[in-house]
This record gives sequence, structure tokens and C-alpha cells, in this order.
Amino acid sequence: MSPRRIRLIELAIVLLLAAGPLYLGPFRITLLNYVGVYGLAALGLVLLTGIGGMVSMGQAAFVGLAAYSTAWATALAGYSPWVGLGLALVVTGVAALAIGITTLRLGGHFLALSTVAWGLSIYFLLGNIEGLGRYGGISGIPPISIGSLSLMASDRMFYLIWGVLISALVLARNLLNSREGRAMRVLRGGNTLVESLGISAFRAKLVTFVVCALLGALSGWLYAHLGRYVSPAPFDVNIGIDYLMMAMVGGASELMGAVVGSGIVTFLKNGIQDYLPMIAKGAAGQLEIVVFSVLFIIFLQHARLDAGRIYFQEREISGLAPHTIARAGIARTFQHVKIRPRMTLLDNVLLGTYPRTKAGFFAGALRLDRVEEARARHEALTTLERVGLGDRPFELAGNLPLGNQRLLEVARALAADPILLVLDEPAAGLRRQEKRALADLLRSLRAEHMTILLVEHDMEFVMGLVDRIVVMNFGSKLCEGTPGDIRRDPRVQDAYLGSGA
Repeated sequence: MSPRRIRLIELAIVLLLAAGPLYLGPFRITLLNYVGVYGLAALGLVLLTGIGGMVSMGQAAFVGLAAYSTAWATALAGYSPWVGLGLALVVTGVAALAIGITTLRLGGHFLALSTVAWGLSIYFLLGNIEGLGRYGGISGIPPISIGSLSLMASDRMFYLIWGVLISALVLARNLLNSREGRAMRVLRGGNTLVESLGISAFRAKLVTFVVCALLGALSGWLYAHLGRYVSPAPFDVNIGIDYLMMAMVGGASELMGAVVGSGIVTFLKNGIQDYLPMIAKGAAGQLEIVVFSVLFIIFLQHARLDAGRIYFQEREISGLAPHTIARAGIARTFQHVKIRPRMTLLDNVLLGTYPRTKAGFFAGALRLDRVEEARARHEALTTLERVGLGDRPFELAGNLPLGNQRLLEVARALAADPILLVLDEPAAGLRRQEKRALADLLRSLRAEHMTILLVEHDMEFVMGLVDRIVVMNFGSKLCEGTPGDIRRDPRVQDAYLGSGA
């Protein structure tokens, strides 16, 4: 879809929202208000988790800190909600900075678990401070006013909430297209890549974490003045998981996904709360958690493809498990070499024969698989010979240079006797001689009428090998044709070869 069409769709959505109070009833407007409030918190997680690769289940704690900050400033201390906004941003930002400094050096599941820990801590802290009403919370929070105009009515609050959310989306988009935004987007590549570019990985993570928290602070400020009452319950870890679900359901790496996910989850929860009591009677409260958890799992299982279908040999394989696709006759290599370095070359290639062999656990334990094993070993040895590695089948794979490791990956894929061989950037990181050896192998496979799908950025390597090229640019097909056609296409020259090519 062209950028101009995307802008027109976005403009149409904004106009529909702006006219919302004219054609929607008060209840729907209130629901949309909460979609907007939750969307801000989810937007923070899109930046942190979807783009930055840091999983957090503690976003609700930051929302709660901001909500309590503005509640204290306005309902207890008598200040304006706008003073409450400033206090909410400062308190949340300082807390995020302190928490980020102490936890962001953790990685993987340790970081995710730490977000549960400090999320619970802030929840219990809010519930045990006498001056904040303990678990009873704070009531009597005044509505936001702009001059003499009070935003107590839900339709008036609607414009403020969605104005803030749309502004946040625009600012987030601008940020991601900036120098600092590019640093945030490369975080998923790992610290080694980030640091090699002269970027402090820790600083980039900390900035992303604080920005995420500040978006949660805006959400908390609006939440407090929308409902005009706060208590610890809406800010526990369970709600943090809801926010994470919103970000994931809408499309974890898409900014608009925060709004889409917030809308889906909010309306879905409302529907469950409306209809579940009719079925469950007194147990509706407990069953609501069960039903929502099941739906969450279903969403996670079916979040891969956005649109379209994939067919292989007249059979649709869209959404099939990778092992099912492999058994259908597709073998692949990887952009970053995936071999077992402590296994021999022979054993690595034998892994490729797994879909073609049948012996189970008992047959293996009792050595009833000798005939099948002998046949598999013969084919593995033959395949190693085929790729030029047949002289050292018992050497550890980790001892091979990168070029030979890539050849070993190809051998493992060939051992599956595939109908289609998919190679993901096989020339990446190879020296000229290694590229020539790989190209010779691919030409020999092509001469044997094997179908090969090559994903590669090295245009010089590709041009002399393939029959047909499909050029992709930022996820969209730019053009398709023979190597000669592609070389002459000005769009390809601008995107890949340079306008002077």
C-alpha cells in the first residue's frame, strides 16, 4: 500500500473519530475513552517490547504511579489537574529511571521476571500508604478543565483523550524515524550489533524504557480524571499483562497496533462481562479470568501472518507449524548459521534425515534401527561429499570456518531430500573464494533440477545464479523479472544498486 493511501486511510479514521460523539451513544463513547487511555499504555509497550525487544509486565505500575500522583495533587492537595500532570510525569519518569538503571542490565526472561517483581512492589506500596487511602484509594478527583471549559462530560473528555493519543502516535512515528529512534529499533539485534555501531546499548534501552513509562504516565493521568477515583486494583500485574496483550494482539511492532489491540481487548472484555453472568451465574468473576486467559493463548497462537496465503504443491501451508512445512518437502538454511558445534559434521547432516526416517525411541534403545541407520549414514556421507566436506566427516562442526559451516548447513538441508531448498542469505559474511565455492554448488544443484529459493542482498552473487528475481523493498514487491530486466530497472538501481549503476 502506498504511503499516500495510508495517509488517506489515517485521515479518514481521524475524521470518523472526531465525529464520534455525533453518532455514538454515551456508553460507546465511554468505552472509546478507555480504549484511548489504554492505547497510550499499550503504545509504550509497542516501543519497549515490540520494537525494543524488552518484555515488560509492569506497565500498569507506571500507570498507577501517575494516577495516584495526580489524584494526590488534585483531590488531596487542591492543585490543578495540569499541575497533577506535571507531577505524574516527574514521579513516573524518576521511578522508571531508577528501576531501569537497576534492572535493564538483565536479559531475556530475567528482565521479564524483574518487571513482575517491581510491578507487584509498586502495587503493594500504593495499597499500604495511609495518606493515599490504602486499598480504599482516593475519590473526589476533579475533572480536567481547559480555562472555563470543564471536561466532566464523557464526550468532551473524548476529544482530549484521543487528541493526546493521536499526538503521541505522531511523535512516536517521528521518533522512530530519527537518529535515536534507529538506535531503539536496532536493540532487537542484540548488544553486540548495537555496540558495534557506536551506540550504548544500555543507554538506548534506558531511554526506551523511560519513554514507555511516560506514555504510561499520560494514560494514568487521563484514567484518574476520567473515572475520578483511583485504587490499587486497576494497577496490579494482571492489568500489566492485559496491556502487553493489547500491544501483541494489535501487532507488537506497529504503532497503530496499540490502538487496534486496545480496542479489541477492551470491547472483548466488555462483551465477556456482559454475557458470562448469563451462563455462569455466581461464578462469573472467576470464570472471566479463565475465559480471558484462554483467549489470550489463542491470540498468541494465531499472531504470525497479517494477510495472504502461501501454497506449496497446491496445498495451503499458511500458518502451519514449521516442522509440518519441513515434512511437506521444504528444507532451509538460516541467515545466521545454525549448526551444532559440538556434534560432528556427519551427525549434523544426519539431523537432516530425521523426516525421512521412522525409528522410534524403543527401536533406537534396542538397536533395532541398524538397517535404517546404515542407510541414513550412507546418504549423509554422500551429501558431505557432494558439498566438498567428505574428507572430514568426524570433525567437530564448530572447528569449521564460516564458509564451510554454510556448506554444512546446505548439506543438512539436502539430506532431507527436499522438493524446495530455501537459502536465507547464504553468502553473508563469506570471502570471495567461499562465495565461488557456494555458487558452484548451487549451480550443480540447479543442474540436477532442484528448485531453489534464494533470499540474498548480494546482487553480484545473485545475478549469475538465478533464472528469475523478485525484488522486495521494505516488505513490498518492487518488481519481478529476469536478471537482465532487474539490472536495467531504475527502481532497483535506486534501491539496491545505486542510481549510477
